[in-house]
Amino acid sequence: MDSQDFRFYASIYAQRLRYLAIPIVMTTVVGIAVALFLPPVYRSVAKILVESPRISTELARSSVTEDPIQQLQVLEHELTTRASLLGLAGKFAIFAKANLSDDDVVAQMLARTRIEPAVLNNLGSGSGAIAFTVSFDAADPILAADVANAYANAMLEANERERKAVADHTHEFFNREVERLEAALKDAQEAVLSFKLEHKEALPDSLEFRRMQQRAYEERLGQIQREIISLQQKRSMIQQISASGGQGGPADDLQLAELRRSLAEQETIFKDGSTNLVALRTRVADLEKRISEKDKTVTDVARAAGMSPELRLQLADTEGQLALIAQEKESIGPLLDDLTRSIADTEMNSTKLRALEQNYEAVQKHYNEAVARLADASTGQRIEKEAVGQKLSLIEPATPPDKRIWPKRQVIVIGSFGAGLGLSFGIFALMEIFFPTIRRPADLAAVFRGQPFVTIPYIATDSQEPARKMRLSVAAIVLLLAGSPIFLPIGSRPSANVEVNSAIWN
Repeated sequence: MDSQDFRFYASIYAQRLRYLAIPIVMTTVVGIAVALFLPPVYRSVAKILVESPRISTELARSSVTEDPIQQLQVLEHELTTRASLLGLAGKFAIFAKANLSDDDVVAQMLARTRIEPAVLNNLGSGSGAIAFTVSFDAADPILAADVANAYANAMLEANERERKAVADHTHEFFNREVERLEAALKDAQEAVLSFKLEHKEALPDSLEFRRMQQRAYEERLGQIQREIISLQQKRSMIQQISASGGQGGPADDLQLAELRRSLAEQETIFKDGSTNLVALRTRVADLEKRISEKDKTVTDVARAAGMSPELRLQLADTEGQLALIAQEKESIGPLLDDLTRSIADTEMNSTKLRALEQNYEAVQKHYNEAVARLADASTGQRIEKEAVGQKLSLIEPATPPDKRIWPKRQVIVIGSFGAGLGLSFGIFALMEIFFPTIRRPADLAAVFRGQPFVTIPYIATDSQEPARKMRLSVAAIVLLLAGSPIFLPIGSRPSANVEVNSAIWN
């Protein structure tokens, strides 16, 4: 379409403007009516801030370490449950005049409620404090503010209650854990003490002392053996002197004493079954037998002749010393056997004792860790009770708004006027398409496929003019009625985030 055709159709549109203005006027009037009669929607907003802890986290930490965004998500889910929404709607009688089911009430409450996070940027800093807003939409600005504040207070109370509950549960858990580990530590300690008392003579800490005792007893036994041999020799000498009347020397007794001394020395070096020991013992036995037979005869003679008082005193002293040494030897034997047995059992007892001590040390370590964590939990519990940790605070309560967010009357009126204007252009275009008329020489040339020499315009009679006007009016009304449903809902459609029901808002 060139500029000439545009001017032509513009002139035709101007000629028919008195008819085409009807849809413009009607849609504009409908838009104005919708803008005036639509119920208002007010939005009230409350702002909540996530406060930082008032105590340095390096000195004391709270038991609650949940991320603020996660806290917001949890609180949002708790406050938008079915029971919570129905309770809030009933408390403020939001839908008292509307006969709505519970599902519709929950849907309307969710549509009108907004919980959105926000970041408050600090001046000159890239980071900022974390905050979020809670808003509610209602036809009454006071009602919107009351419900928004109710949401905010419920969130603050729920957050405080949840943080205290977490701190209390943490403290209770570690308190039970400390009690459990304390009982286990006591049992482990009693097990170690009972084992030590039961095996006190075979414990590894006294092993070296018992080995020293064993060596001392063995040395004492060797010394006793030598003393016995010496006293036996002395006794034999006294008996020989008494039998011979003080003349001659006991050669056999000296030889027997020498053999016994050699046997005692060899017993400390060789084992019992060695050849040297067997030979020495055989010689000692033969010599003792020979001396015994000789002493029998000598004793009989001595008895007949009698023994001097000095020799009798020496013999009695020697016999007494031999008896005492024999008693000492008998007492050392069981002690040495017990020491040998306890030293042999020490290695096995050491393994068992070490296992018990390791168990005690492990329980002690866990107990110390639990006590330290219980102390941290107690600190965290006190922080939450005194509200000096991270918490939510209402920095800006909701107030009744002065301006409504819906309907936007100017937009509705301008939109309805534009819709009417578009409808009028559509009606004009449809009339030109479905009711074509020859108005220009170019139209006549297009019909006859040739250029006419001259054109005479159509001159309607007076009787045809009313009929033509009637046809145009009927066509405009029909097109207007056909297109009005498309444009009428424009003024009654709420914003995308708010579902408005006229029965609810009244």
